[in-house]
Amino acid sequence: MLLFFVLAGCPRTPPADAVSTPAAEPERARAVLTAAGAELDVGLRARAISLQISTTPAPAGGPWGPRGAWDPAPWVQRATIDALAARLPEQESRELLLQLTAREGLEAYTRCAAALHLAAAGEAEALPTIREAIATLPEEWLAAPCLLAAGQLGDAGAVERLATVLRDEDLPVELGFIEALGRSGLEGLAAPLEVAAEQAEPIIAVPLAVALLRLAPDRGRSALMALAGDPASEGDEPGVGKLEILDFAAPVVLGEDGPARDAALVVVERLASSTTAAARTYARLLLAGAGERDWRLLIDAARSSDREQRALAIAMLGEMLEREPPRSLQRQGRRVLLEMSMEPDLPTGIAVARALRQMGDPDAVGVLSAWLDAPDLTLQVEAAGVILTLTPRAPAS
Repeated sequence: MLLFFVLAGCPRTPPADAVSTPAAEPERARAVLTAAGAELDVGLRARAISLQISTTPAPAGGPWGPRGAWDPAPWVQRATIDALAARLPEQESRELLLQLTAREGLEAYTRCAAALHLAAAGEAEALPTIREAIATLPEEWLAAPCLLAAGQLGDAGAVERLATVLRDEDLPVELGFIEALGRSGLEGLAAPLEVAAEQAEPIIAVPLAVALLRLAPDRGRSALMALAGDPASEGDEPGVGKLEILDFAAPVVLGEDGPARDAALVVVERLASSTTAAARTYARLLLAGAGERDWRLLIDAARSSDREQRALAIAMLGEMLEREPPRSLQRQGRRVLLEMSMEPDLPTGIAVARALRQMGDPDAVGVLSAWLDAPDLTLQVEAAGVILTLTPRAPAS
């Protein structure tokens, strides 16, 4: 029950008062990312290149932006797009995203992922490029994410075409696109999105309901409540897991305000009384991370013998520590993170590294330096990302 939203979060910009450390540590960290950026393992390569782009001072991450954009793996291309988007409105990053949108032969959803980031950033000059991309795509369902991007930039015709795609059950199973639907603010898509959510296959029923919740909170809450089923039931609704509902509701509960968050909290509160132990625990930890339960619950769970519960609690602590928490939470949270950084298993280590980055604790650099020699390359990469985030940016290798 690892919280994907939290554990796969984007690196933050280094704080203005980033700690001064011996030059060797950033250099070692950069060397780790450089080596991992050449790995055959696509996931490691994607993460390393993304972190290079995020922590390299040169425009578009210096050589890493183009390198990621031209990597043959869509996964690496997508990670590159996300990292470049975080640098907007930087001109060089914008240009690379425009090139990716325009590149024929690239996977349709990868092209449109770049388009969606440009639209979300309000880059109006990208609209002609997005329209050209739409014209080269042979099917409406392939073009759906680009239609959404065009609609966000004011193309009413694109919104109408997208509404038809939503109603006709010809919907791409593309989670980034579905999330972007909810975040688009295009209220005219709420009704066709509700139709899509009602007739969706189980694999996308939950993300569609959460997207609907963002556009029309009451209707989205009703859809999620129906999917959650009876909290007294030991099982899940056919094809839909309670943990999946919590995974997709978490970003709304943790990162947003207003009616959508209120609606999502109703669903999470319901699952907090579930007779399914894993769902009940997850929901209660999520509520604690959102400030709706006593935060001491997270401190206890962070020391749990259950590694998934432990990793989730640490991820929630990271969310709380980023939001100017009470001093007692700051002190105890810091203590438990440093305690859990000693010889962690992989899920715990990933959660600890990212929570320390969120907390912005200068002491994390010294703690995580030892991880640069860890036998697991994933832990090395995560440690390197935190060290380079919390120290003055060093040039890329």
